[in-house]
Amino acid sequence: MEMSLHTLTGAVYRTYAVRSDHPALIGRLPSCDVCLLDERVSRKHATLAHRSGAWVIVDHGSTQGSYLNGTRLEPEMPTPLEAGDLVRIAAWTFRVCIGSAPTDSTPTLDDAESVGSRITSLSTHRRPTQTERCLKILAECMTTFNNAADETTLACEALRAALDGSGYARAAALVRTGVALGTADGLQEGAQSGSHDLDPAKDGGVGGVRVVATLRADESDDSDFVFSGSLVREAASGKTAILTIAPSVPVESNRSIAELSIHSALCAPVYLGDSIEGFLYLDARAGEQSANSDAPVFCEAVSRAYGLALANLKRRDLQRRQAAMQIELAAAREVQEFILPPARAEHGFLRYSMLMKPGLFVAGDLFDVVPLDDGRVAVCLGDVAGHGIGSAMLMSVTQSYLNGQIRATGDPSTALVAVNRYLCDRLSPGRFVTLWLGVFAPDGRVWYVDAGHSYWMRRQPTATSGKDPAEGTSAGIRHGPEIGPRSIPIGIFKDARYEANQLHMVPGSRLVLYSDGIAEERDASGREFGIQRLALAIDGAGSAEEDVQRAFAAVHSFSHSASLSDDATVASIEIESGV
Repeated sequence: MEMSLHTLTGAVYRTYAVRSDHPALIGRLPSCDVCLLDERVSRKHATLAHRSGAWVIVDHGSTQGSYLNGTRLEPEMPTPLEAGDLVRIAAWTFRVCIGSAPTDSTPTLDDAESVGSRITSLSTHRRPTQTERCLKILAECMTTFNNAADETTLACEALRAALDGSGYARAAALVRTGVALGTADGLQEGAQSGSHDLDPAKDGGVGGVRVVATLRADESDDSDFVFSGSLVREAASGKTAILTIAPSVPVESNRSIAELSIHSALCAPVYLGDSIEGFLYLDARAGEQSANSDAPVFCEAVSRAYGLALANLKRRDLQRRQAAMQIELAAAREVQEFILPPARAEHGFLRYSMLMKPGLFVAGDLFDVVPLDDGRVAVCLGDVAGHGIGSAMLMSVTQSYLNGQIRATGDPSTALVAVNRYLCDRLSPGRFVTLWLGVFAPDGRVWYVDAGHSYWMRRQPTATSGKDPAEGTSAGIRHGPEIGPRSIPIGIFKDARYEANQLHMVPGSRLVLYSDGIAEERDASGREFGIQRLALAIDGAGSAEEDVQRAFAAVHSFSHSASLSDDATVASIEIESGV
């Protein structure tokens, strides 16, 4: 499901579409997917990504921080996003839309040209002393606000308090959507729970608004609720706006404020942190009493309390989301760590060094070393498509089944055919595993199958030092694709065949296997680390351990980050003696 960011505030009002198959980098560099040209925005500020069927946002230790629903995000901690969330970065505030943008309309009034109407801000009115009754209502609503279990319940409590203390007859809680599909002409029909679209370029940056809840003073719902677009636009500037109608204004023939006989209305902004989340809108019509003199100040106080309670509600929800994700990531990493062989070991003529670092989102890297009864040693490294606990479990199943098959057959081709059939009978569409599997013999021969993996290179003991990534690899390094052909990943076609290739390794030579988390790591400008940079980084290394150390040092230096965006694995296999 696709996602989009709809601008509520910022230097430029636009909608940013984010693809589920490609993480979107937010930053001030022109190459960023969401480019925000402001010195308060870091070069590599945050990333939006689709992982394990959910959208997440990750702040990359930015100076000014990234805020979700008014709460500052912990650096490098993936936080799930939900439709309707509010993301704030510097001067920009975005509404998160997952799936298609809302298109339903809430009835509204085009009252900008109404004769005899006047809109002012609260700052132009004298602030009267609040009554004892209003203070009591405010005190009581604080308790009810904190006990609200969801946003709709909270909105209804805020409307009830605003009506009780203001004297208005009807009220609605509006939330900004940022979806702008056009301007309103006249009174539009639509459901009360729909959204009305205001063009931010023409209407003061309001964007779309959606009705969360409506209420009348007699406790009934208002299914015919409409609101003044002009009043909302005024309140979007950050001040409580008040609408008054001259009593001498005649009723017009079209559906307007006069036709509905609205004689007073008020719209107070609701803040979530430093951003305007929505509005409290109240009015009174013919036959309904006028608001009391304390109404503007009282409703503004209710809207502030409502905003604070909403921030607390969203903060608790944010903590819940983060806790759930951390539990899933911890479970996935536990699966990986349980099944991995030691980081370093020797098996007769063969020794290896390996390091697997979990990324922000646990994927499914797998690595195994299997000594065979005839003295040969099987080694595999692969990557499961996808992220999260599901991929970690698939990695565990694949590695366990492959371990049994290679022990039973001793042949990489036969083993992969069996594992492929096993997975094809069980995997859902879109799931697959890329894998490099090789069987090393004491005489230096290696029988291997590259099942769509391709991330490996051979290092000869006569390697020379390279100078620049652009010049290619040194003379002592050969890449897998130069040595033999690849097969398709396992888990796609049940009848796929996997033919083994052969190469020869002399004493002192090493085979370096790695996952796509190394090659595809990006820097702030969006460039990938790539194969050539890895080859240059390990060129001149004197041992398997040094290959691994140099590889990760180079990747972290390139990305300027202590953490990587995906699982990353490097394993160096060295032939010592008995060749």
